[in-house]
Amino acid sequence: MLVESEGAPPLGVFGLRWCPGEKRAHLVRVALAPEARGVGLAKPLLRAAADIARSGGAERLTLNVYGSNGPAQRAYEAAGFFVREIAAAPERRDDVVVRMIKPLGPAATPGRRDPQEV
Repeated sequence: MLVESEGAPPLGVFGLRWCPGEKRAHLVRVALAPEARGVGLAKPLLRAAADIARSGGAERLTLNVYGSNGPAQRAYEAAGFFVREIAAAPERRDDVVVRMIKPLGPAATPGRRDPQEV
């Protein structure tokens, strides 16, 4: 969760679902407040999710996004995710689900950027 200042509502939130048998975490419920969109907060929010997943033993991070959500898909690609599969969206007949994945390297050392995050 990202917070602008003490006592302020969160600017961004995410959830992780663990799939330990697959050494994977699945990113769910990613959201940015309207005022936080387009100002560069998606990348640190997604980096935090990757760091938590990596520290919990995940070797990859996955997510699903609707094909009609171009801004979110571009933010995920900028954070190192790539398209793994495109499937029909049963709950939205006029849309598709884009399944994305990000390989997670070893835990980052302080002061060193993960090359997959650049």
